[in-house]
Amino acid sequence: MEPDGIPPAIQLSQELVGHRDVTLENVVFRDERAVALIDFDLARRSAPIEDVCNMLQWWAPWMPPEDRPHALADVDPFERAAAMVDAYGLDSASRSMLVPAARNGAARSWHLMRMRADRDGGGWRRMWDEGVGDVIRRRQEWLRFNEDELQAAVAGR
Repeated sequence: MEPDGIPPAIQLSQELVGHRDVTLENVVFRDERAVALIDFDLARRSAPIEDVCNMLQWWAPWMPPEDRPHALADVDPFERAAAMVDAYGLDSASRSMLVPAARNGAARSWHLMRMRADRDGGGWRRMWDEGVGDVIRRRQEWLRFNEDELQAAVAGR
C-alpha cells in the first residue's frame, strides 16, 4: 500500500533487478576501487531507466552541492551525467525519460521515506529525524531548477 499523497510512479518496463540504493555507503572500496556492493534491502524489479536514475542521483550527483558526498562535491553533474549515460548505452527514447523519471522518483521518495520511518522505525526513523526529508525536498527543487540543462546533458552527444 502506498502512502497518502504520493504521486503515481511513471510506468516503465521492468526488465532487470536493480539494487535501487547504490550510494557511496553501499559500495565497498579497496585501494580506491569499488570491489563489492552491499545492502540489498531495496532491490526489486526495475527498468533500466530507474537503474540509471539511481546511478545519476548518487554518482553524477543529481542533487544540490551542499547535499553531495564530500568526495563528489566539486564534480560537474551535467558533464558526469552525459558520460555516464553514454557509457550505459540508453537509446534516445530512454534518455528523454531520465529527467522526468528522476523528478518522479524524488517526489515519491519523500513520501516513501516518511512512511518507512513511521512504519519500520530503526535506520529509517534515524534518517528521517536527521533531516532526510529536507534533503529530498532540496533535491526535488534542484532537479526542477536544472531540468533543461540536465535534459540537454543526457540527450546524447
